[in-house]
Amino acid sequence: MKLSVVPKPKDRTQSFYQGVARPELPPPFVSKDTIKALRITIKSIIDLVELLLGPSFNLTYVLTAKFNQDCLERFFGIIRSAGGAQNKPTASSFLQLFRMLSLYYPTKTILRGCNVDGEEKIEMLTSYMDWLVQRFKDNVKVNKSLKDYMKDLLLTKHEGRP
Repeated sequence: MKLSVVPKPKDRTQSFYQGVARPELPPPFVSKDTIKALRITIKSIIDLVELLLGPSFNLTYVLTAKFNQDCLERFFGIIRSAGGAQNKPTASSFLQLFRMLSLYYPTKTILRGCNVDGEEKIEMLTSYMDWLVQRFKDNVKVNKSLKDYMKDLLLTKHEGRP
């Protein structure tokens, strides 16, 4: 009669659980997709930190708290709220809202406790009203020159005819 050979446990944990039925684990508190995304994020941050601390950038430290998307998420929140009842804008409505907000939306501190204090004045480079007034003035000049050209053209053609 041949006896079966039991493999020797590799460490204390395996020797403890050998022959003991393990209890059923509870379901994970996050989905598999979330775990996969978390792994990708952690791996990306590790790679970025290694690159920034490496010889090509030669930094002494990296503030990983600055690796966030808060500004981007706030911008898309503003776009969604500017759309009114349409909180999922199409590509064309997004472009229209982006153009409108880049010219019109006054830059201000939206969140309390942010890193911009009241002493720093954030000013827009141009305002929508200034742009409209300048455009109107330019159009008046162009229209006047076209009107004078047409007037000269019509008067010179009539003068040459009998």
